Formats: sequence, structure tokens, C-alpha cells
Amino acid sequence: MPAVWAALVCLGMSLGCKVGPHYAPPATCVPETWNQELPEGVSLVPQHELLDTSWWTVFRDPALDQLVFEAANSNLELRSTGIRIVETRAQRAIVAGGLFPWVDAKASYTRNQISTNGNPFGLSGGGIPGFGGFQPFDIFSTGFDASWELDLFGQVRRAVEAADADIGVAIEDHRGIAVSLFAEVATAYVEMRTLQEQIQVAEKNAEIQNDTVRLTKERFDAGKESRLPLAQATSTLRNTQAAIPSLRSQLRSVMHRLCVLRAQVPRDLEPELGTGKIPKAPSEILLGLPISLIRQRPDVRRAEREMAAQTARVGVAVADLYPDVSLTGTFTLDSVDFGSLFDGKSIAYRLTGPALRWKILYFGRIRNNIRVQDAKLQQAMLRYENTVLRSLEEVENALNAYVELQQRLQYLEQAVTFAEEATKLSLTRYDAGSENFQPVLDAQKFQLVVEEQRASTRGNVALRLIALYKALGGGWQYRPFTTMSLEPDTVDQPADMGGEEDVPAPPEAADPPVNVDRVP
Repeated sequence: MPAVWAALVCLGMSLGCKVGPHYAPPATCVPETWNQELPEGVSLVPQHELLDTSWWTVFRDPALDQLVFEAANSNLELRSTGIRIVETRAQRAIVAGGLFPWVDAKASYTRNQISTNGNPFGLSGGGIPGFGGFQPFDIFSTGFDASWELDLFGQVRRAVEAADADIGVAIEDHRGIAVSLFAEVATAYVEMRTLQEQIQVAEKNAEIQNDTVRLTKERFDAGKESRLPLAQATSTLRNTQAAIPSLRSQLRSVMHRLCVLRAQVPRDLEPELGTGKIPKAPSEILLGLPISLIRQRPDVRRAEREMAAQTARVGVAVADLYPDVSLTGTFTLDSVDFGSLFDGKSIAYRLTGPALRWKILYFGRIRNNIRVQDAKLQQAMLRYENTVLRSLEEVENALNAYVELQQRLQYLEQAVTFAEEATKLSLTRYDAGSENFQPVLDAQKFQLVVEEQRASTRGNVALRLIALYKALGGGWQYRPFTTMSLEPDTVDQPADMGGEEDVPAPPEAADPPVNVDRVP
């Protein structure tokens, strides 16, 4: 019998197959270049030439770099998804345990008394005085039970493949949160600086308008002007001042958001960060090819891993069509005397197997489960294709918005210059008495509008660049679970967390979905 066991073990290890479809990375059709005409300063380079993965450093703002660093090491949602990776790896280890036999150790002690009336052989013994029966006796036993279900048709190995892919899904979820987190921190920081500049613009214009109120009052007091210009100038001043509290309220909300992103209690950050300029986009931007999205975007990589996991689960379902073969055995040491428990004469064992179990009459449940898993696989394939298309759309939209806003900003810069000149000329002419007050009022209102638009557009240019980097999937190349520096020269991406080794190459095609009606 032990020879039979050994032969079956060798059979299970060497001849076992894996039923179901074999996974291959999908072939993805993406354009060779972007649809948007690239403006001056935006260069198209191959993926391997994109060296700066910490994209936020292009703004050359130390405060922003520090905020991103703190968020990367303390954000609660990012840490939660990191722990999720630990969970999926442990789940994978549980599934992989099915490839090996399980062993239960046991030990027991029993005290026995056989009665005379309960003796089926009619024998007599010493018993207890007045009661009859046999003398009480002890039994000591120790040993182990073992069982092994041979994975002849790859059901467990397919489940391990699915668990490996689930780890990849968890890793890409973690990376996706990282991409969103860094973009959200940068967005909140740009909004904070934009609001600070808008407040400064409002306060500067309020000072100019206050001077105008003083001038019109002097002319009114001197009898050179009616009360109407004074009322108009005062109304304009109060309207400008009224906008400042709202801007300050928005500023506090953005600061509170920056605190929460770094797992801190909301507070005023101006003592820490002060006031500064809106981050300016660099003069040159390196843009990868569309095919780089498949390698960079966590959501695309996640969809590919989901497809791999579901392909393996189809194999798990197909394996139910085939028999299960298991081996079981019990080995014990039994003795009525503890002193002789470990003698060779105390050995007892029982070997069972091979035991075959075949799910034959299941009324279509197995085949319909295969259909269910196959339908889920087809859904995963479609989700992957849709994810790729959406990623292309996001990049095209972000690139288009960035290009258009750059042009808008150029016009607004010129508009502000001429608006300031118009305000000065109108005030000079009004003070000299060669012009009425209406041109002054119009010029000041227009100057406030274009300066606010310029500040807003400056911020929007930076925001659109952030959206572009986020759409490209930048910012996830770092080492999770450790305190790390996100300086450009220390960014690290280990191979086991998604380096070049585990990135699927696109040219091959996946096996076609399983046709359950042709499964034997």
C-alpha cells in the first residue's frame, strides 16, 4: 500500500494538468500618437525616456513637495489600501495551502469499564466487588491524521493563479489611490495659492477704489462734482470688499482639506505655508506615447489583472467536471500502559485511498457555473477595453484644456497690462477735470475683472497640468509600506510591486472564452 501512495503522489506532481483557458495578455489597439496637436514646449518621447516620475516636482515648489511627501506617508486611505495588499497576500497563502496535505496531531487518554452484561462474548472478569464485570483499564493514544486531495486537474493551481491576480488588483488599487492622492494634494495646494492671489487682487483693487472714493469726496466737498460719482465709487468699493470674506472662507476650506489629506486635524495653514505664488507650469513638458497608458495607468493595469483572475476562475469551474482524488491515513501509538506507549508494538495505522469522488448528477449546476464564470470573463474583457478608451479620452481632454488655457492666459496677461494703463489714464483725466467719472468707474471694474480672471486662469493652467499628469497615470512609482523619500533621485519601484518584469506585453491575444457546450 505505501508503494501505491508513492506512485499516486508522483502521478499528482508530474502528470497533473490544468483545465480551462490559459491566460495571455490582451492585444490592445491604441493610436500611435495623440489626436491633439502638441503646442510648443510639449515633447513626445518614448516611455523609457520618461525619467521624472515625481511629476509634482516640475512646479519647483518646495512647499508642494513637502505636502506630497507627508501625504504619501500618512494618508489614511492610502495606508488602508496598503494593508489590503497584505490581506490579499495572506489569502493567496491560504489558497496555496490546498496544494499540500494537511496533518492533524492528536493525543487522548480514556478510562474504560466493561460490564458483564455488556460483554458480547460471555467472558467474565474480576470486576468490582458486588457489581461483577471486568477490571477497569486505561488506553493511551497519540498520533496524527493526514489527508491529501491531489490536484490532478489543476483546480487548486487555477485558484492560486486567481489569487495571484487578486494581489495585482490590490496593488493597482493602492497605486490608483496614490495617483489620486498626489493629484488631490497638488490640486488643493494650487487652489490655496490661487485663492490667496485672488484675495490679494481684491485687496489691491479695494485700495485703488478707496483712493477713488477719497478723490470723488474731495471733488464733491469742493462743489466740483455731484453726489452721484461718490455713491458709484463707494458702491464699487463695498462690492469689492464684500468678495473678500467669501474668498477667505474658501481658502480655509481648502486648507482644511490639505490637513485631512495628511491625516491631520483641520487648521489654518498660513502660519506654516505662508502666502506664495501660484505654481507655474514648466516651459517644457515630456509626454509619453498612448501605449504608455497601458503600462502607467493603475486602472488599466487593474482591469488587466481582473481579467487574469477571472480567466483562472473559469478554470476552477471547469475542474468541477472532473473527479477529485484524495488520500487519507491515520497513524497512532495505542497502549493500555503509558510506559509502553512508544514501543514498536503500540503502532497502529490505517491508509485509505485513492478515494475518488466525481460530481456526476448535479442537474446542470456545474456547466451553468462555467457559463457564469465565462460570462464574467467576457465582462472583464469589455471593462478592460472600456478602461483603455476612457484613459485615452481623459488624456486628450486634459491635454486640450491645458493647451487652450495657456493661450487664454497669454491674452489675459496683455489685458491686465492695458487695463492698468486705462485705469491710470482715466483717473488722471478725471482729476484734471477733462473727463467725467464714468470712464473711471468702468476702467476700475474692468481691471478687477481681468485681474481676477488672470489669477483664476493661472491656477487653472496648473490644475489642467495636474489633471494631465493624473490622466497619464504618473506618481505611483514608489515603494509602498515604508517611509520613503519622494525626491526625484530616490524614487524606487521594486520589481515585485510592478516593475518592467510584471507588466504584460500587449501583442499577444487571450484565449477565446470557454464554450461550455464543448467541454467534455
